[in-house]
Amino acid sequence: MLVQGWVAVPRAAEWEGPFVDVGELRPLELVQRGEVEAGFSDDWRVTGYQTIVPITPETSSGSWALVLRIDGQEYREPLDVD
Repeated sequence: MLVQGWVAVPRAAEWEGPFVDVGELRPLELVQRGEVEAGFSDDWRVTGYQTIVPITPETSSGSWALVLRIDGQEYREPLDVD
């Protein structure tokens, strides 16, 4: 499954990720998203992500989530997997 998108984080913040949680955290490949960056001021750090994550019997039955950690707090966004 292709997992792609972008995140914007305040420039002063410490951050880790993004990851996809498929029962274990897997890092996502970071890509430039200039068209998204153009919409934000210099106060924001914008990065895109894009990775193909295989759907296996072990990962297909659980729920998937996008995970981003900002200043020590974890944020999760559920991902629909069909």
